[in-house]
Amino acid sequence: MNIKSFTKFSNVALALLLTGIGALVFHSLSIQQEIYSSERHRFRAFLLADELLQSSEDLTNMARYYVVTEDPKYEQFFFQILDIREGRRARPLNYSAPYSHLLVADEIPVAEEGEKIPLLELMHREGFSDQEFTLLKESKENSDNLVLLEKRAFAAMKGLYDDGQGNFTVRRAPDREFAMDLLFGERYVAKKAAIMIPIQKFLDSFNERMLAESNVGSARLERQIMFEMVLIFITLLATAGIIFYTRLGILQPLAELGRQVAGITRGTRPSRYGQSASNEVAALGEALILADAEKRQLLENERLARNEAERASQLKDEFLATLSHELRTPLNAILGWSQLILNGNMKGEDVHRGLETIERNARAQNKLIEDLLEMSSIISGKVRLDMQQLDVSALVEAAVESVSPTVQAKGISLQKEIDRRTGPVSGDSNRLQQIFWNLLSNAIKFTPKGGKIEVMVEQIGSYLEIRITDSGLGISPDFMPYVFDRFRQADASLTRQYGGLGLGLAIVKQLVELHGGTVRAESAGTGKGSSFIINLPLATSDKRRNEPSPLTRDSFEGDNSVLSGVKVLVIDDELDARELIKRILTHYQASVTTAATASQGLMLLLQIDKPDVIISDIGMPEKNGYQLIRDVRKLSREDGGETPAIALTAFARPEDKISAINAGYQGHLTKPVEPRELISAISRLIGR
Repeated sequence: MNIKSFTKFSNVALALLLTGIGALVFHSLSIQQEIYSSERHRFRAFLLADELLQSSEDLTNMARYYVVTEDPKYEQFFFQILDIREGRRARPLNYSAPYSHLLVADEIPVAEEGEKIPLLELMHREGFSDQEFTLLKESKENSDNLVLLEKRAFAAMKGLYDDGQGNFTVRRAPDREFAMDLLFGERYVAKKAAIMIPIQKFLDSFNERMLAESNVGSARLERQIMFEMVLIFITLLATAGIIFYTRLGILQPLAELGRQVAGITRGTRPSRYGQSASNEVAALGEALILADAEKRQLLENERLARNEAERASQLKDEFLATLSHELRTPLNAILGWSQLILNGNMKGEDVHRGLETIERNARAQNKLIEDLLEMSSIISGKVRLDMQQLDVSALVEAAVESVSPTVQAKGISLQKEIDRRTGPVSGDSNRLQQIFWNLLSNAIKFTPKGGKIEVMVEQIGSYLEIRITDSGLGISPDFMPYVFDRFRQADASLTRQYGGLGLGLAIVKQLVELHGGTVRAESAGTGKGSSFIINLPLATSDKRRNEPSPLTRDSFEGDNSVLSGVKVLVIDDELDARELIKRILTHYQASVTTAATASQGLMLLLQIDKPDVIISDIGMPEKNGYQLIRDVRKLSREDGGETPAIALTAFARPEDKISAINAGYQGHLTKPVEPRELISAISRLIGR
């Protein structure tokens, strides 16, 4: 038998034996539980029988105490005990044999928190046999007959006597001697003894039945224990056999294997094993040798991983330092110039220059935040693409046009060679424009004044290639493998000189790959410029292309009356935000009404002239912008239920835009908003 078969057989055998022992033990415990339950049942039966006797004795004592002392409390105790027995009064939780004695001695208060239940019902619940229950019931009836005599004694002490129909309506003088004779006479003693006879028969019958059940249970338990001992003995024999076979068939060959492995380390060749278990041991020896090699490889991998973790930790520290620097630098200019302007000591060109500086640094900080949020969305897999068939050459043209003012201001030569005959590409227009804009902005940032940037678009086979080449700083060979890594820059001094977090190229790579394309970088070295090449697969279907809207200046620029006569309702819980939007819109001659809450905005919508456009924040207290627009859409057309609405919010994720549109908005703009972007969105909604 080989090791695998032996292990399987021994495991199954031991499992069956242990399962059998466990089943027998469980069965034994069940039998013990039955015996224990029977004993508890027996104990409760004794308690109930004793309670019947004790209650009868207590009633007798209370009646006799009353006749002797004429103290009314004993009459009260008599009927209290009787009511408890008959279920007319709650059984005290501490109700037991000494209860009446403690009650008479005023040692315990009267308790009412128990259950109202007759003594006969308690007996019935215990599940006695019909014969046993009949005996208990007979004893109870005899006790009830005794109660009638006790009640006659109570009545005689008060001068009331039986009228022959069971009613105490005949009045005569109280007769203590008659009452004493009722409670101490031979008739009373005989009735008292009649209570005990059925109870004794009940106890004899019940004990006989319980003893028989106990004997049966004990016999079953003895048999179970005998079976358990037999199985335990068999298990011990099986265990001894397994140990014996393991020693001879496994341990000794393994010891020989150890000697063979030691010989291998000294350079000697291992001898061949025989058949039977030796083949498995030989295979195990080979596995140990392979395991040693794998262990060494794992240790090496661990060392490399540790080095990588240390490098990542260093990169994290460098990134946090860069982030702090990049966020504080524009804040320094914004706060500094803001305080100088607010002091009122600046005029004319200085104020204008300060405002330009504030705007420029605010835009820079906004770009940093957008890059961080964009990378967070990419990492978490929450980027959604609105895939359409696009003319990429037109997108590149639009991106080039958008950076032309910056290129001209820096004195850089921008040349483009774009093939307009290329096939369509399936992609997201906004994301592709973001890719091209990031690469062009990167090229402009690292290209010195008088430098050159070339943009080329051409079709190569089934792919569209976009190449952006600059004559800027270039990329060193050492840094080339990390150029698309997040938060990586070739030199920390570049951050101080050019700014940025090192996210632009990482975002480009992720977005390109989401489109099924590739991006790579080429450079002859530091100071020799660089090229970034994007390859996007061409679309295979013949669906109509969607032409992108070029990033050109808006047609209304310079026309401050573009919103003349337009009524706008602005809803935002931030006062500064409301004032800013109102100032922008009134500059373009719009009529603006503002509201600080969604509820106030809804009320104004119903009270004022119907606005042409609603502009609302999303994240507002009490009722948010989603709930607001749903309430608006429930209104009739006459009450403004179909008024066009734009969500202007700091919730800038793609899923936030989808949520806003699904809620009922026609547009979604993110804060901070450009005035031209806001005016353009309103103009499109009202058809201007």
